[in-house]
Amino acid sequence: MTAFTVSWLMVDGERSSSLVKDVELGKLAPGEVATKQIHLFCSGAPGERVMDVSVRSRTVIEEEDEEDSEEDGDGKEKNGADAMEHLKLLAVQAIAPLRVETRTAYSRSREPWSGLADLRTFDAGFWDLGRGGIAHVVSEIGCVGPWGLHIEKLELHRRVILVPLPLFHL
Repeated sequence: MTAFTVSWLMVDGERSSSLVKDVELGKLAPGEVATKQIHLFCSGAPGERVMDVSVRSRTVIEEEDEEDSEEDGDGKEKNGADAMEHLKLLAVQAIAPLRVETRTAYSRSREPWSGLADLRTFDAGFWDLGRGGIAHVVSEIGCVGPWGLHIEKLELHRRVILVPLPLFHL
């Protein structure tokens, strides 16, 4: 069975499973820096996610007209402005939010078995403690990521599993 994983990107409130296009950074003066956050949401199995990022830039001439700003195919715009595109392949490690380790040890019950003539054994809700066992379960839950974890509520429910046993042992 393979793990089913769904991932999507979100930039400036735009959500897409494959492509986020035309994210504006605005006009930048020489030496100025602009940043954008790309949020990658992953569900399913942890592992490596790959994103293709393309950053396009062009020089802006103040007196350019809208119809003159089209490219002529060789990276130069018709009005003489330069256009560039940087392509990057990013590999992002998606980690599981929690690490859970569980160890289980079983022991036999020390209670005596019910006798063969005990009529309680025929009741539908009767559980013979002598024929059962005890499972000692230890679970450790840890936060994997670089963030804090606040547990608001934790509930443990006991679940009894009835396993049919033979009536007579030879």
